[in-house]
Amino acid sequence: MQTLNLSKLLNLVSGLPAFNSLAAELRTSNAAAKADIIDSARPYLIAALYQTLKRPTVVVTAHAEESRKLYDQLNIWLQPDDIKLMPEADALPYERIVTDYLLN
Repeated sequence: MQTLNLSKLLNLVSGLPAFNSLAAELRTSNAAAKADIIDSARPYLIAALYQTLKRPTVVVTAHAEESRKLYDQLNIWLQPDDIKLMPEADALPYERIVTDYLLN
């Protein structure tokens, strides 16, 4: 089964001044930039910024289900090799896990 790839449509946003301003701010600033985006446009914006900036990008979500949904949506906009989904830690907040030991 061939997956749907809409990456050719990511160039459409490059003509918008708001997008160019956001991309320029992210290029020149070490701080996080803010943008008010409707939920349904987030995967498109993230993919367009990734393609425009050509640098590693990390997206953090509040819930594991949100990250899975965003991952699935980004797979439509980008090449599957460009996207990685970090698994949710399988422990309770007070339990020590392997990554805790590596950080100490």
